[in-house]
Amino acid sequence: MHPAIALDPAAGRPELSRRLPTYVQRDHDRLLRRLLDNPEHPTLVMLVGTSSTGKTRSAYEAALNCLPGWTILHPLHATDLLTTLEGGVEPRTVLWLNESQIYFDGDQGEAVATETRRLLTMTSDVVVIGSMWPEYWFAYTRTPRPGVPDPHHQVRALLDNATKISVPDAFTPTELRNAHQVAERDSRLATALTAMDNGYGVTQTLAGGPDLMSRWEDAPDPYKRAVVNAAIDARRLGHLSPLSAELLHKLSAASLNGPQRAAAPPGWFEDSLGYACEPLRGGISLLTATSRAENRVEGYVLADFIHQQGRAARRCSPVSDEMWRALAVHSGDADDLERLGVRVEPWTLPPGTRIVAGVLRQGQAVHMVAAVATAGTDGQVTRG
Repeated sequence: MHPAIALDPAAGRPELSRRLPTYVQRDHDRLLRRLLDNPEHPTLVMLVGTSSTGKTRSAYEAALNCLPGWTILHPLHATDLLTTLEGGVEPRTVLWLNESQIYFDGDQGEAVATETRRLLTMTSDVVVIGSMWPEYWFAYTRTPRPGVPDPHHQVRALLDNATKISVPDAFTPTELRNAHQVAERDSRLATALTAMDNGYGVTQTLAGGPDLMSRWEDAPDPYKRAVVNAAIDARRLGHLSPLSAELLHKLSAASLNGPQRAAAPPGWFEDSLGYACEPLRGGISLLTATSRAENRVEGYVLADFIHQQGRAARRCSPVSDEMWRALAVHSGDADDLERLGVRVEPWTLPPGTRIVAGVLRQGQAVHMVAAVATAGTDGQVTRG
């Protein structure tokens, strides 16, 4: 769930949650709650909508109100989910697959879908709630033409049995009337409704979308902008796991031109990374540090809203040889490598990167790094 904009301390409303704005029930919530209200058989629901439309909050409120006392399991990634499914899921459990593409993409996606289908046929009193963007739903449910590889056969079979609930970007007139009533006692809703004049939706503003866009677009120097652009590019190319500082550094440097590199001040990357991670209203930030262990940072995660906006803005931005080499050397996750390999289009790359693209398609880190290691002194990848 995206952090929300902060509550005005002067509002004088101690009864309001400091973390979550007052929830405005929307039209799609009625269908979701009807499905979750005393489910008599295994249920699979998929909330489909763009970033920051309220998918996760909708699922949270529905589970809280309809399934009190149920256990909620939220696997971190595909391997974690497979381990959970293989170990068995107890009755009265909600399996929460937020951002479901995390589990369905990569070389474990089909196994995840197969085991989830098995769970839904063999276990009673279990609810699976997922969410994804519309483009992922389309990619997973589209039937390929005859003779074309079908990489998502099991995922498609799973989603064929799901109840799809669309979560619109914009509020309906009835939802807006409800929001105005709530805004009388929660200043965060009042702020969100005012921001509609600037083209942002209520939920996008509550999730800090305008603040994040301003922070990115109005970065005070090219170095701070480069760090955010690097995270956007890595994500749009298929690197979904947290980005290491080293990979971010390499990608950021690769996006700078010659004069910018020559003028780069000492510590430019650390300063720019701090800028991207600095909390805005409500604790939101362009990048968020994450880790599975205490007192250490393993990587950085890009805000979903900025990924969605940035992917559209940078869809035609070229990917240099230097950037591909950085992704090849510093991407250690097998699923990331698989996605990078599937999505790269060799004919769009400079000639020196084509061997890297060919290795990326194999999704094999050892071969990729070996190919990159043969790069000549002119920075072009050779055939060794």
